[in-house]
Amino acid sequence: MSNENKNKKYQTKKRMNPETKDKIVTGFLTLINNDACVKASREWKGALNIIPVTLAIASVVLAVLPSFITQMNVQGASGIYTAPVANFDVGLASFTHALKYDENVQERANLVHVEFTPEGTLKTTNIEELYTELPEGTVKWFVDVDTAYGEPAFEVFFNTGFSTEVDDNTFFTRINSGRDPETGLTRYYDISGAEITKPLASFIAFGKNSLAFRKVTATRGQAGTYEKIAGIDLIDLTPKASDGKDLAYNSYSYRDAIVTNWTKFINSSYEPLKVASAWQFTGVVAAIDLGMIILFGAILFLMTRGKKNPFRIINFWETMKMACYGSFTPALLSLILGFWLVNWSYLIFMFTFGLRMMWMSMKSLRPLPKE
Repeated sequence: MSNENKNKKYQTKKRMNPETKDKIVTGFLTLINNDACVKASREWKGALNIIPVTLAIASVVLAVLPSFITQMNVQGASGIYTAPVANFDVGLASFTHALKYDENVQERANLVHVEFTPEGTLKTTNIEELYTELPEGTVKWFVDVDTAYGEPAFEVFFNTGFSTEVDDNTFFTRINSGRDPETGLTRYYDISGAEITKPLASFIAFGKNSLAFRKVTATRGQAGTYEKIAGIDLIDLTPKASDGKDLAYNSYSYRDAIVTNWTKFINSSYEPLKVASAWQFTGVVAAIDLGMIILFGAILFLMTRGKKNPFRIINFWETMKMACYGSFTPALLSLILGFWLVNWSYLIFMFTFGLRMMWMSMKSLRPLPKE
């Protein structure tokens, strides 16, 4: 075979089919050109129908990704140790110290153990040691009193040791409304004698199967579960020096270690709820985004139903494919902008996709001749 024949054969093999080339070009143009979306939807048949469906699913995933990742990166302790801390740092330091030492800084004869079983329940030992004497009497919870004002600055409640069984929902509701967790009676009154229905101190509350935190400056609390902290005893959060001895109470090292230990504890307790919440929110937003793609596909179909509309030949499946093709670029914009505009990330896709569909209906599918 001559060299000339070889070159011709090589060139023939390297030449791309014009139809294939046109499809590749059209496919890329669907990212920015609505006419290309219409063309691909009408001309691509058979196995190629998998492309718009895949693009629609990928668009939904990309659109919700920023919201999902942002929520999964939230740490439970971030809301606790963000200024103002509202006595949470000092209160947790005092509470942790009180598990092992009395007010005279002497080790208790009966150490207090607050544990969380593998079954996800609260277990306490010698909890009576933490009951606090207040002017109105002894209360069945720990109170860190502000020495300057003589009022509670931080409190720790336990759903145990009550004369009457109290379920966790009632327990947390009473505490959040400033009531006695055992009796449900009002604890505070203002100068006019009216009931105060909110807590006047930051607190942590341990229920039978879950826990809750709340800063007095916050409008609502934060919940947690025992799932990821099973086997932990709160007395083990007592800060220790390198030699294994307890750090000196109220030292800078003690305070820093308390923050570190409790940050890990709070984050772990919040983890199951965070994951469940992130998936739930993502699922709702994903369903809305997918619903928008289907909705706009249906709208395009209805808009082309006029008797004299030249686009009346377009069927329902083809308008659905137009919406699918048109969804991918808005999803990419959502992915890029979502990590910057975190609070609006779940709305970016809805807004940009809606704009593109409106532009497609006005320019690419209008019954009048194009200018």
